[in-house]
Amino acid sequence: MTPLLRSILIVLFFSFAFIGKANAQREKPKGGSCSYKTEIFPATVIMVANIDSIRVFILFSVEKYGTIDTISYYSEFHIHPGKEVIDKYDLRVGNVFNYEVKSIISGHCSPHIERLMLTKYVSPAEVPGN
Repeated sequence: MTPLLRSILIVLFFSFAFIGKANAQREKPKGGSCSYKTEIFPATVIMVANIDSIRVFILFSVEKYGTIDTISYYSEFHIHPGKEVIDKYDLRVGNVFNYEVKSIISGHCSPHIERLMLTKYVSPAEVPGN
């Protein structure tokens, strides 16, 4: 290989590497601060069933946008809780917790986020000033 051919190949290699990197950076959406519209819905414990002597299965009923859906503790947190978690958050049939729905308003973050929050639900009618 001649020195001229080798120089040309090196220049081409770095040119393509630079162009590829510039394109990759241009195509990536920018992260950063995003703003969301947040809505809170009631999630009621409708079932607590023993799996074994340590873990339980918990099912919630979530009413949002005029429909009722069911979700499990396991589907939200990827673990079946034990007695400590049940006692800490008072996860008993009939108790109501917050289910948060976030829809993006601006930015390039996750466009839609839904999650069960283990905080007691307070209906808007119960909030002072409403």
